[in-house]
Amino acid sequence: MADELIQNIKIISHDVAEKFLTAHEDMNNNIIDHWNAGEIENEEVLKRICELANANVYLSLFNDPNVNKGNIQFNLANYQSINEQIQQSEDSMKEFSTPPNDFKSLLEQSVESDMPVQEKTASDNAYDHIDAVHQLNDLVGRIVAFSSTVGMLKNAELKNVEEKFNRIAHETKLMVAKGDSIGDIAKIAARSIGETGGDMMKVAKVYDLIQKDLVDNGFNVKTEFTKISSLKINPNAKVLQPVHELVMSMEKAAAFAEMETNAKAIGKECSSMLTRMLGNGKSDTKTA
Repeated sequence: MADELIQNIKIISHDVAEKFLTAHEDMNNNIIDHWNAGEIENEEVLKRICELANANVYLSLFNDPNVNKGNIQFNLANYQSINEQIQQSEDSMKEFSTPPNDFKSLLEQSVESDMPVQEKTASDNAYDHIDAVHQLNDLVGRIVAFSSTVGMLKNAELKNVEEKFNRIAHETKLMVAKGDSIGDIAKIAARSIGETGGDMMKVAKVYDLIQKDLVDNGFNVKTEFTKISSLKINPNAKVLQPVHELVMSMEKAAAFAEMETNAKAIGKECSSMLTRMLGNGKSDTKTA
């Protein structure tokens, strides 16, 4: 019984999702049609079909390379709305279809007393499976949103890196044009970063790039170290501010990049797990 219930939920939810994706048919109306055709047992099954149909659509859009994974939006199958429409329709027909109260009560008691315990447990297990699918689908969406947010933060920091680098390059160019040694400038900047626990090698690489650009543009660049580079450093010097800001932005960008990579990896694994949990919906439908 449980297998039949799961199969029925999968078949209907796949049909609803496929018609929405290929023919843009409204999922709510499609599910109501299945209900009216007697293919949906009860409201609990109805709720699971809505959840799984939404999961199928989301997963299909997530795997579409043309869709922005950070902003997946579509008209969801809305259980509350569908149920309200069904209830309104059934209420309007109640006076024609409702049997006498005593007979109805007797019938309900008879059905409940004859229901096997194992059948109820199997159905509960089926519902638990769909619950797990729904929760994992929600988790995938949250991971995708998180990854997108981290990616935006990373790009913002990379933009800051570029801006700070250009500012440092401009100020260095002016100092070199006045006769200052880029060796002194780079050493002072590196020492300043080192005294705060920063990565001095990052600063050295920055000034290597600046030096190469200046040489390529015909500047007479002095590279020797003088006693100036060994003097005590003023940590509040304005000329050093963009250097500290650059190193900080580089570290932030690297951290965000690592977070984004990890989030994408986890999201990919969860998406694969969701695919396995959903099963071969398309092949199941064709077989049915």
